[in-house]
Amino acid sequence: MSTWTLILSAGSSSRFGAVKALARWKDGTLLSRAIKTAKEFSGINTLVVTGAYSDQITPHLAGVSYVFNENWTKGMGTSLQCGIREILHQDASVEFVAILPVDQPFVEACFLNQLLSEARRLERCAFTSGGQFVSPPRDDSKIISRPGGKTARRTGIEIGSQSG
Repeated sequence: MSTWTLILSAGSSSRFGAVKALARWKDGTLLSRAIKTAKEFSGINTLVVTGAYSDQITPHLAGVSYVFNENWTKGMGTSLQCGIREILHQDASVEFVAILPVDQPFVEACFLNQLLSEARRLERCAFTSGGQFVSPPRDDSKIISRPGGKTARRTGIEIGSQSG
């Protein structure tokens, strides 16, 4: 079983006004920082989802797997779907995927390791909210339908203890 990092870098950066992934960050770019973090956490099991600025971003992806999300205009959910589909295509034994938006340079590999530990402890999905580890409720009755056949979880979530 393997661990992956999925870097989301498909958006148009409309509020930012430039290619956010290529914005300067310390001695590199936001993208190079995300790749460094991902490789520290999951090694070669790193995938970048591109979209709006794929032509500008892909030259910076030497040695990193990537996939183009042709539906990037439909939102981040399509990038998640595209990325997870590609990871499963490359590695059917995947156990855990850390989602890392390209514009989160303060997320470090040690934090992703804590997230993985919490997911293993809970034996289910783990994510963060306000610095706390959280997990969706096990009770599937908390899933509700919305118009158009979409589903969403009610706001009630279980909070696990934060490591460290």
